[in-house]
Amino acid sequence: MINQLGFILTSKCNLKCHYCYYNNDIYPSLNDNLKLEDITSFLERVTEVIPVKSLLLTGGEPLSMGYIMELIVFAGSRVRDIMLLTNGTLITEELLQQLIAHRVHLAITLDSLNEAYTDQYRGRYAKVMEVLHMIYEQHYSDHVDLNVTVSPENVDHIDEVIAYAEERGFGVNLNLMDSEDLLSWNKASTLAIDKALTVFKGFYAFEERQYHYKLAEFTLKKQTRIIPKCYFSAKTLIIDSDRTIYPCFHNKSPLGQTTDSVLEIMDKHGEFITRHQSCFNCYRNACFSLF
Repeated sequence: MINQLGFILTSKCNLKCHYCYYNNDIYPSLNDNLKLEDITSFLERVTEVIPVKSLLLTGGEPLSMGYIMELIVFAGSRVRDIMLLTNGTLITEELLQQLIAHRVHLAITLDSLNEAYTDQYRGRYAKVMEVLHMIYEQHYSDHVDLNVTVSPENVDHIDEVIAYAEERGFGVNLNLMDSEDLLSWNKASTLAIDKALTVFKGFYAFEERQYHYKLAEFTLKKQTRIIPKCYFSAKTLIIDSDRTIYPCFHNKSPLGQTTDSVLEIMDKHGEFITRHQSCFNCYRNACFSLF
């Protein structure tokens, strides 16, 4: 049952991260933005049909959209949880106060506490650290996750990031680099892969069945990428910045447009899940963080 909507508000961003999908032509940069009325109209129609619990707002950089707080206010009366995925560099003290007031959960990218690594591959390390300190000072850390993309080049930095997050009260989401350039896990040494698996095993030690460790092992070591069930696409609709609807951020099988009937979109979503049952062959490194 669908209970989560994700809106890619824009493919544009104020940073130019080295491994971004849009910068590496993995996904085309649509040069298009969702208008506020595109989102509110669709959200209103969907929530009349199904009980949407959570809303993901991402990009590009979602905070570059001038209507962001108006959207959050509107959505807050219709969904329980709102998560904003951001690089954090556009968060001001005033904006933070508004996000806190509406209990928005923030997922802020921080791949390393090594300034040189961050500035080489993402940029604006000092600004991100300033924003994280501001959040900590406002006692809002328990509503913030650090999104950490693990690559062969920063795998030795991850324990330090985790320790920093624990000290400050932030959550941590570990992602696996999904790039075919020099940061690619397909080109990584056995030593780097073993180090990554050690990190994942330690971080997810609380899991009785070690699900995420096993998933990391499968992702890093297996050449065949077929999984029997995709938990993310089973409950999610993703609306891209050109108003096309997909079952996932990474599977671009179109289910329709935001102007289409909600029931027709749900029917196509059901057909997609049935068609791929026991054979999701679209799994990729980036999927790790979705489960």
